[in-house]
Amino acid sequence: MLLLFLPVTSLADGVVIPPVAYPAEVAMPAQSALICWSNGLERLVIGTEFIGTGTNFAWVVPLPSKPTIEEASSGLFTTLEYISRPNIIHNVFPFHLLLLIGVGVIYLLLNVRRNTQPRISDTLISVFVGLAIMPLSACMALPLVVLLPYTVWRVRTGREAPWVILALLFILFLMSSMLLPALGTAGVSASETGVSVLSHEIIGEYDTTTITAKDSQALDEWLKRNGYAVFPATDKVVSNYVSRGWIFVATKLQRDSAIQGTNWPHPLCFNFHTDKAVYPMQLTGIGSTNLTVDLFVFGPSRAEATFFHTVRCAKPLFPNPEDILRGSTKELHIVHPLLRKWVAGTAVATKLTANLSPEMMSQDVELRWAPFSEYQLEFYSNQGAAIFGLNCGTIIFVAVLLPASIVTGFRREWRPHLKRLFGLAVITGAVVAAGVFVTVPKIPVRLTRLPAFYSIMNLRQLDLGFTEESQSNRVSSLAEARAILKKVENQYPKLTEQNLLLGGAVREEDSPGNYILRQSTNGVDFVWFDADGGEHGLAK
Repeated sequence: MLLLFLPVTSLADGVVIPPVAYPAEVAMPAQSALICWSNGLERLVIGTEFIGTGTNFAWVVPLPSKPTIEEASSGLFTTLEYISRPNIIHNVFPFHLLLLIGVGVIYLLLNVRRNTQPRISDTLISVFVGLAIMPLSACMALPLVVLLPYTVWRVRTGREAPWVILALLFILFLMSSMLLPALGTAGVSASETGVSVLSHEIIGEYDTTTITAKDSQALDEWLKRNGYAVFPATDKVVSNYVSRGWIFVATKLQRDSAIQGTNWPHPLCFNFHTDKAVYPMQLTGIGSTNLTVDLFVFGPSRAEATFFHTVRCAKPLFPNPEDILRGSTKELHIVHPLLRKWVAGTAVATKLTANLSPEMMSQDVELRWAPFSEYQLEFYSNQGAAIFGLNCGTIIFVAVLLPASIVTGFRREWRPHLKRLFGLAVITGAVVAAGVFVTVPKIPVRLTRLPAFYSIMNLRQLDLGFTEESQSNRVSSLAEARAILKKVENQYPKLTEQNLLLGGAVREEDSPGNYILRQSTNGVDFVWFDADGGEHGLAK
C-alpha cells in the first residue's frame, strides 16, 4: 500500500524530464487547403506539389465568384500540420510494476518468519522487487537490490523482526524522494471571343489571370493560346462550371530549377462569396491518380465532408503571441501571425483528410456543419504500447491470483492447486498483454528531450550571432544577410543541423523551429518561430 502512494514526480529514475515523442516521418500530402468560412464569405488557401521536369507549371482553379487573391507564406501549412498533429502516447506510467512489487512485498511479509530456514526464493523475490523499482526510482532500487535480500536473511536467522522489511522500504522511499528533486534541476477588363479577363496580377511566384467564359470551348481555346495544357475530358467538367456561372483563376508558376523533382511553392489565398463552403476538385481529378488531401477547416461548427475522415476537431485558442514554450498537443494554439490574422474569431477548427481516387473527385467537396465534439487522433509508440499492454496484463494476473490466494488462506486443502492457478494467471496475463500491444494503434516515433526549450535556445543563439555580425557589417539586403547567416551557421553547425520540432535541418521558413529573414527600415531582421508558430526576435 505504501508503494501505491509514491508521488509521481519521484518516479523518474533521476531524469524527471521524459522525452517527447514525434512521428518519425511526416509525409506532406499532395494537396493541402485552409478553408475559413463565415456568413457567406470563404477564404480558401491552396498548397499543392508540382512534380516533373521544367521550370513552368500551370493550373486552373474554378471558384463560385470573383476572388481577391493574396500570397500565403510557405510555412503556413507546415505550421498547421504541426499544431494539429496526433497525440502520441509514449510515456505510459508503468502501473504493472507497482502491482508486481506489491505482490513481491506481500509474499515476503506473509512467508518470511524469524528463526526459519533461509530460502533461495527469498533472495530471488527480493532482487526482483529491487529490479522492478529500477524504472521508477534508481535511487531506491540500487540499494534495495542489496539491502532487501540481506534484511530478509537477517529476519530468517532471528536477528530482526519482519516489520524491518517495511521499515527498509520506507527509509529508502524517503531518501529517494529527497534526492530526486535535486537531480531533476540539472536542466482590368479585356475580352477575347467568349472569354472575359477580369483581372491579371502577379502574386508572389505566380502569374494569375481571373477569367470568365461563355462556354467550355471558348475557355479551352483561351487556355491553349496562353500555354495551359487541356485534357479532352475537361469539356464536360468546364461546361458544368460555366453553366453555374463560376469564375476561373488561371495560374502559372515559374521555378528556378528544371531538375526532375517535387516542388512546394508558396500557397495562394482566394477570398470569394459563396453560400456553401466548398473545395473545388473536379478539374484536379481529370487525368490524375489517387490524391491525398488535407483540409484545415475553420468555421462555426465541426466540419464534415464525403470521403473525408476527421483527424482533429477542437476549439482554437488565441493566446498572447509573445508568450513562448507552448507546443501542447492537447490545445490548438493559433499564434502564427498570418494564420491568426486569417482565422481570428472562428469557433471551431477541424482537420479532415482523405485519399481520393479520380472517381471520388468527380464532384467538388462541399462541407457540412455538424454539432461540435472534440476529437484528436491518438497513436502509441512501441514503448507506450508495450507498457500499456503490460499494465493490462498485470491487472489480469493480479485479478486471478489474488482471489485464489485469499481462498487458499481459508481452505488449506486447496493449496496444492495454487501453483496451477499461478501458472494460469501468468499465461492469461501474458496473452492479454500481447493482445493489447498488437491491437492498439502504433506509429514509429523519434524522441527528443525538451524540444520546444532547446529549439528556442538554438534559435536565440543563432539570432544573437546574426545580430552581432550584421551590426558590424552593416547588412542592407537579404542576399547579404543570408551570406552572414551562412557564416554564423558554419561557426556553430549544431544550431541548425536538426529542427527538434519538425525533424530535418533548420531552414528559412515561417514554421515551428525555423526562421525567416525580413527586410525592415533598419536593415534585415532575424525572426524565429516557437513550437506553435509564434514569431519572435531580438529586435522585438
